[in-house]
Amino acid sequence: AVEDSIHFFYLNDLIGFLGGGGGVEEATETATTPTVRFAIFNVAEAWVFSFLPALLSDRRRLPVPAVLFAWLGGLGLTNAFLMPYLALREALASRGEEDESNEARKGGKNPLLGFLFGTTASAVAAYAVVSSLSAPSEQWTEFSELARSDRTYMAFCVDLVLFSVVQPLIIRRAECLEEKDDLPGLYNVPFIGMLAWLLGV
Repeated sequence: AVEDSIHFFYLNDLIGFLGGGGGVEEATETATTPTVRFAIFNVAEAWVFSFLPALLSDRRRLPVPAVLFAWLGGLGLTNAFLMPYLALREALASRGEEDESNEARKGGKNPLLGFLFGTTASAVAAYAVVSSLSAPSEQWTEFSELARSDRTYMAFCVDLVLFSVVQPLIIRRAECLEEKDDLPGLYNVPFIGMLAWLLGV
């Protein structure tokens, strides 16, 4: 997990490329680099990263420090922060719910923030996918075994499932949609739907 964190958003790789060195750690042989593991890790990080504009767009969100705390905790790829935040937000919103005009309830994102987060997450995910295509098939098998045998990676995979479940909820709250309101089908697609919402697709 520590090795994965060093390659967060491939920044170490970028530093090494620009500086002609290995960044935080010395460059390793391509054949021994766990490309698949790094790719899945960075796609997951990009997914959580993309949640912030939507969380901030929620008109019934908790105070900004609480939002940032939950989001930063989520970047640690743990649901120990994000899930309790969402549960507390729902509980407080239902208790303090009051009649509001449609205009007052109208949600939406900050276009600039959405663009910056959307393009960044898209670029990281695209690089991760492309890099994983050239990875040896054995690496996929190794990651599968790691997810079954290592509790850290097992929890990591569970988090991805939970992100898929809460993504539509997060977008609904950002748009102030009621349960009876339809959410565009694309926004229900894990991760891709989040990017589409950020980029206004």
